[in-house]
Amino acid sequence: VVEASKAHSLHFLFQKLFLPDSAKLYIYNLDQTLVIGPIQKDNLTSGTFATDLISGSSAVLELFEPAEFSGKSDLLVNRVYYGYKPIFVETGFGSSGSCNVNINCSAGNNWQAQSNGVCVLLTNTNENSAFCSGTLLNNTCQNFLPNVLTAFHCLDTGDGVLQQSERDQVANWLFRFQYKSPTCSPNQNATNYITFTGATFLSAWRNSDFALLRMNQRPQASSGIQYVGWSRTGTTPNSVVCIHHPAGDVMKIATDGQSPTVTTITGSANSHWFVDTWDTGTTEGGSSGSALFDQNGRVIGQDHAGDGYPACDPNKGTYFGRFNISWTGGGTSDTRLSDWLANDPNTTEVNTIQIPSVSGPAI
Repeated sequence: VVEASKAHSLHFLFQKLFLPDSAKLYIYNLDQTLVIGPIQKDNLTSGTFATDLISGSSAVLELFEPAEFSGKSDLLVNRVYYGYKPIFVETGFGSSGSCNVNINCSAGNNWQAQSNGVCVLLTNTNENSAFCSGTLLNNTCQNFLPNVLTAFHCLDTGDGVLQQSERDQVANWLFRFQYKSPTCSPNQNATNYITFTGATFLSAWRNSDFALLRMNQRPQASSGIQYVGWSRTGTTPNSVVCIHHPAGDVMKIATDGQSPTVTTITGSANSHWFVDTWDTGTTEGGSSGSALFDQNGRVIGQDHAGDGYPACDPNKGTYFGRFNISWTGGGTSDTRLSDWLANDPNTTEVNTIQIPSVSGPAI
């Protein structure tokens, strides 16, 4: 049992976690209202492992080993994160501005497929944790590689240059999908969600504020998670939508029936879209990295920064790094999207797809 007086939540970073065949690890709070596990050998793709948030000030780590593998497990907890603010209870549920709109309200009726590819990121960086948003992207091969688009500044500690340590830190990040309120009510929390642990850095570029990561595990068809389409045409859309997790809250949607403008804010010409005002909802801290969709449901950018405060200021807008600018980025494989999302350089658009269910005899 791990106890931390007055903590609102705990989560653990294992520097080393090896489980032999049939061994199982469970992590849960004392009243067992939240249980993580069973964590097994098949869940682990590297020697490190980060858990999802556990509400409360105490947690139990329970290891089961079959008799033939007794003493073969290797567990080393490198860090225990202490949630000292209520925002960390249930990953920020209810913490976003009151003008935010749940994805299961009427504004999200036509955006359910895209919402199934959106996740909240818990970024374990140095001694701290923070929230960003991300989107699972389809590619032209449609081979279900779990590539997640988010923002450069979610990795960067503030100097505008990604050090190797900042790239490596994504191995400890958490990716939570399907974190949605089941209704339009702002007072109803999510009841089911799916969390993946760890990723590999693929590419990022400060000028358009994008980062592309590949999760260590692929979602299964039974998860309901989908791979989202994108457009790199650069054509100005007639209307836009943002699906995001402000303040780490349950999934929200913001809509604008007008065309965004093209602007420059980081030194590269025409690097960003700017949504002047939102018709429905807003964005705020935690929305960083969330996708901007055109009227056809394709990603055309990701959230860089808001314009104005507080979050529910009716005149508040949002800057998004443009997908077509990120496509070629800084001209190298680790500063552009094209190397990771296309096998045909002439492809300009890709659709949202479901993960197929495959049945048949075992191989």
